[in-house]
Amino acid sequence: MFLAYLFACQAVDQDTSLPDVEDTDSTTPSVNLQAPTRLALPYAEVGDMAPKEVLPLQYEGEAATLTMSFAGDFSADHPNTIDGDLDIAVHYTGSMNTSALHSGSLSIEVGSESVTVGLAAVIANPDLPLATWTGDDYGERAVVGLPSAPFPHSSGSWTDDSVLIYVPHGLNDTAEVGVVTHLHGHNATVPAIAETMRLTEQFAFAGRNAVLVVPQGPWSAGSSNFGKLEDPDGYAALIVDVFSILYRDGYLENPAIGASVITSHSGGYRGTARILDHGGLFVAAAHLFDSLYAEESSYEAFVLEGGLLRSSYTATGGTANDNEELMKDLEAAGVVVGESFDDLELLEQSVLIGPTDSSHNKCVTDDRNYMRWLIQSELPAHFLHPPELLAVIADGSTAQVTWREERGGTDGVFVVEGSADGATWEDLATTKGASAEVEAHLWIRVSREQDDFRGNPSDVYGTSGEDWLIVDGFD
Repeated sequence: MFLAYLFACQAVDQDTSLPDVEDTDSTTPSVNLQAPTRLALPYAEVGDMAPKEVLPLQYEGEAATLTMSFAGDFSADHPNTIDGDLDIAVHYTGSMNTSALHSGSLSIEVGSESVTVGLAAVIANPDLPLATWTGDDYGERAVVGLPSAPFPHSSGSWTDDSVLIYVPHGLNDTAEVGVVTHLHGHNATVPAIAETMRLTEQFAFAGRNAVLVVPQGPWSAGSSNFGKLEDPDGYAALIVDVFSILYRDGYLENPAIGASVITSHSGGYRGTARILDHGGLFVAAAHLFDSLYAEESSYEAFVLEGGLLRSSYTATGGTANDNEELMKDLEAAGVVVGESFDDLELLEQSVLIGPTDSSHNKCVTDDRNYMRWLIQSELPAHFLHPPELLAVIADGSTAQVTWREERGGTDGVFVVEGSADGATWEDLATTKGASAEVEAHLWIRVSREQDDFRGNPSDVYGTSGEDWLIVDGFD
């Protein structure tokens, strides 16, 4: 939301004064039309009056015809001409009887000038509770009771409706925002597994432009039942509620749901399968951590439709046979299945099924698996996420700089910087790739840049001509 606000302010606050130039053609008047890049209508609930918001137009020029066209459930009353700054009331025109997220756009034309404004409205479930947000070094979280949580549900006696929502620093809502949803295993509670599996930390370190959602399933019970999440469109209902809260609380101005990654440990496999079958939202990847006890047909169908699947199994977890059977079925269908979970395989292979030396309860945390798998899950990184610099190789006056390639890519570019003293930096190259040849400098680093905003830099490597010892991590 912060980035979106800055982008909008930049569009509005530009210098609109006309330049002092000689008038060489008095029949072609100068025109200057500006508007915010986005307009977020006030948060509303089912049964409320339809929301509306004022859109400020800045215009300098002679009187001209004003034309507006809308995409989505939005409209506005406006004059047919414009001869100066103008405030336009934009209305949401869709149903107020159903909770939903709405996105649209407004195209404005004045003479040869045109601007496009993104529009958003949220009609939320009136039963959504207030959220108490707390922050850490990497983001902000809240635990809320949601009507769309797995329970209460007629299929079980559990009543805990809590859902953990985690928003990373650097989340950018100029485009769709992804979702990572984790389903826990048997005899688990969300507070316990979030801590022992380091879910929020690993999610934050993955740097994806997404929010983390961890719903409470059967509270501390030996059951794989995930209640409402197993119902058709049950997953979509949960994420609509989550995005409604994020919009209400100022974390999103553009409530556009992007791709989901569903992660599962142990008994979370059944709820994950039902989400893949009929959850109601696009799922890009399913990550199963010693979790494939059944439902192989759902996972096979997911892969054959183009989904990414990673599934590990331990020596004692009881999932080896199911994983091996799924591998055979996929290979018989012509799918290439890798068996290693190293970084290169995660980058290059869409389907990985194989053993791990980890124990059942540590397969999520060992080797930072949750983080590493997410990095290669098709979700793009947010701009604050520092690239992982792999090598800087000097050859005379040039240096070859390489950083980790990611499946999800980046919405911006990478900037390679150099320094002679480690304090003053200059840009050496800009690219969307994962390597660059640059002028050799004593110090080298890489950052992401998006819409003129530069994120956190990578570690610094040196090309001093001497041997360097690089110690990366103490995990």
